[in-house]
Amino acid sequence: MRFDCKIVALLFCLSLSFFCSGCFESSKELSEKGAKMVNLRRDFKAGKELFLQAIEKDPKNAKAHKNVAYCFAKENKPDKAIKHLKKAVEIDPNYGGAHINLSLLYFLQKDYEGAVKHCDLAVEAGFPVDMKYRNKLQKYR
Repeated sequence: MRFDCKIVALLFCLSLSFFCSGCFESSKELSEKGAKMVNLRRDFKAGKELFLQAIEKDPKNAKAHKNVAYCFAKENKPDKAIKHLKKAVEIDPNYGGAHINLSLLYFLQKDYEGAVKHCDLAVEAGFPVDMKYRNKLQKYR
């Protein structure tokens, strides 16, 4: 039995695209899709999976780390959220959005020293931190 090489190649490509949806997307594209899932559809599970794929493709994607942390926080998994936020600020020490989210999670866990530290780092990075929150942290300085 003889197969036409063009047909075999086409079938191979079709099956590869079916089994590998997302394989050829960049970390940035996956992260943008995840943001749409979260922001437009409020689908945190799907968004989380896309952010994790983005991180797998590019472990230094600080924005994907911050965004997956948001999804973990929404799932009430603060330890996983903190892990990813720490990674985001390790990658980009001036990432104000990651610092303020770390501050808020630390505050909720009653780690006031960590909350103050990351609030200050967010302010230093130029992130607009709410004055009510900053005032609330004053008593822990």
